[in-house]
Order: sequence, then structure tokens, then C-alpha cells
Amino acid sequence: MFQKYCKQEGKFSLLKSFYFQEDELFGSIESTIIQDFTTESDLEAIKKNLNNAGLSLSKNSSHYLETKALSNEVKLINVQQKLESEVETLLRQRTISASNIGDFNNIPQKSGSESASLSISLNNQLTIRDGNNSGSYVFIGLTLLQTLAKMINLGMYSKASSLKSDFNIPESTFYWIKLRCLVRRKDFIELDKFCRLKKPPIGYVAFAEELISNNQFQEASRYISLCDNASKPNLYLKIGFMHEAAESALLSKNINALKRISTLTSDPTLKADIEARLSSI
Repeated sequence: MFQKYCKQEGKFSLLKSFYFQEDELFGSIESTIIQDFTTESDLEAIKKNLNNAGLSLSKNSSHYLETKALSNEVKLINVQQKLESEVETLLRQRTISASNIGDFNNIPQKSGSESASLSISLNNQLTIRDGNNSGSYVFIGLTLLQTLAKMINLGMYSKASSLKSDFNIPESTFYWIKLRCLVRRKDFIELDKFCRLKKPPIGYVAFAEELISNNQFQEASRYISLCDNASKPNLYLKIGFMHEAAESALLSKNINALKRISTLTSDPTLKADIEARLSSI
């Protein structure tokens, strides 16, 4: 109860004294970190304290995971600082201020470059900080996966891939995040490249479903064609492609799907063809 009270009331000095008397190293380090993230505004001081905390915990092998987490947090803050600096530098180079960022799309860019992709998407994707830091862009304070998503939203694809490797982000997690971000920013060229890079660990159905949920039916049809035959009928039905749904249902001998298509279609020729096929199955 005492520890909870101190944390709620922000009495971190008192809490640290308590942990010191009780010889609780982990509790003392935890309270220091909480205090930093709630009261400290100097990032360098925060990083220094995190490094010191990690060094103290590393002396006890039972705290390996905590030590690794602290190390990764410092590493992430460094990456985020660099990202914010790069974005601000790009803006300065093009003499674009935060107040007239809407003009950014008028600047000629080399097609296909990461710089061009970043420039075009700055208008809607970046969040401007408030207060004394107005005009800079927020990465610091985001979680690892939020940082990854923001990088993809800004078109920083190669840097996002590097982040995945540097922090050992699971392949399936990376695919889900990149898929959702690419669909939302409607970068279908990059989505196609991403899908064809290798067989997606989350499957082709995930690509089709994500596009369908965002009402991108024509794009979805391209990925449905890559799905297994058993999945195709229902996916085609979701986007209203009745003929394709019927064809795939016939290939997979999905009688229930054929009956459903026959009920839903307004095409008398297709309906008659399905009924004829059903009678011969």
C-alpha cells in the first residue's frame, strides 16, 4: 500500500529511500525510471538513467530480460531522435515550415524514391508537437511498433525494414503492420512489391481481407487470385464478383458456395449455369 501511495502521489524520493532501506534494487530502479518518464524532460538524462539502471540490473543474471528491455528502450530513443532530426532536416532543405506544409505536394520529386514518398506523405501523416517544440515531429514517446507504423506511413520503407531487423520484430507482426499501413495510405504499388517479395507468412487471404475491409475491391481481386481455392469463393462474394466466385466454387467443388451464389446473383445466365452444374455434381 505504501509503494502504491508513493507512486500515485509522485513521492519518488520517499519511495527510493524505502527501497534503499529494504535493499530492494529492482524497486529502486523501477521508481527511478517511473520518475524519469513522468517528470524528466531532458532525454539525455533519461537515457543516462536508463543505461545506469541496465548496468545495475546486469549484475544479476535473473534480471536479464529487464536489462535487455532497458537497453532496447535507449536504443529506440536514439533511433527516434535520429528520425525526428531527419524529417526536420528534410523540411528545412525544402524551406517548408510546419505552418504551410500543405504546399509540400507541389515540390517535384523523383518517382519511386524514399525521399519522394516521405515528402508526399508529410502533409497528412506527421503529428506536430505542441508547446516549445512546435514544428518538430513526434517519434519520441512512441512504442516500438508505433514507431514502425509511423515510418511506414511516411514511406520510409527501407528504414522500417532496418528497424525490424535491429529490434528483431517478428516477421508476422511486421507483415501485419506494413500491410495495414500500406492499404490505409493506398500505396498499392509498394503493396504489390511487398506481397511478391516472398510468400507472406500471414498468407494471401490477409491481404485480400484487409483490402476488402477498406473497400478496395478491385485491388482485393488481385490478391484473391493468389489465395487457395477453398478461400476464393467467399472472398469473391464479398466484393460482388459473382462469376469469379462461381468459377472458383466449381474448381473446389464447394456446393454450398454455389447454392449461395445462385441465390444472390441477378444474372439469369449465371444462375442457370450454376443450377446445371449442381445437377451434374
